[in-house]
Amino acid sequence: MAAGDSVGLRGDDWRKVQQMTTMDRRDFIKFIAAMCAGAAAMPAQLEAFEHYYFVNAPKTAGSLIAIDEILISGIATRSFPVTLKLFRTNEYLMDCSCNLFGGIMRWYAGPDQKILIHPRDFRWEFVAHNDRDDRNLLALNVETLLTGHISYIEQSGLRQTIPLTQSGNLGDI
Repeated sequence: MAAGDSVGLRGDDWRKVQQMTTMDRRDFIKFIAAMCAGAAAMPAQLEAFEHYYFVNAPKTAGSLIAIDEILISGIATRSFPVTLKLFRTNEYLMDCSCNLFGGIMRWYAGPDQKILIHPRDFRWEFVAHNDRDDRNLLALNVETLLTGHISYIEQSGLRQTIPLTQSGNLGDI
């Protein structure tokens, strides 16, 4: 398999992507669409993914990222159910729950589910479901209760992974 085949780009198109330091919004969306459609995609499939992401990606003067994986692994020493809430600024996107007493939660985006967002607009927070003491413990010791990360693709095409904390956002990257 030649370089670029895994994302549906070949020849001159792949060389153009490699030479870019940062893609503009349109090229980034086309890049993500090509990755999602795959190497064997027919032109109509690729066009459908491009249209889907053009319509659903926020219009921003800044850069976009494509979030495509969130992983939580619980390492608590007793039952500790939590929910990870995800937001676009203050707008609810989705939530994921697991028990941190050995529980594992992995969200991996399907081809049409990547979260395209400006980094500073993406934020998260963990919420404990047990009593008040658990909520206080979660706020103080999230690193002793879980390991986890958020993985995303920058507008340059580079994959990044950051560790999860009690709450946060991706800031300006």
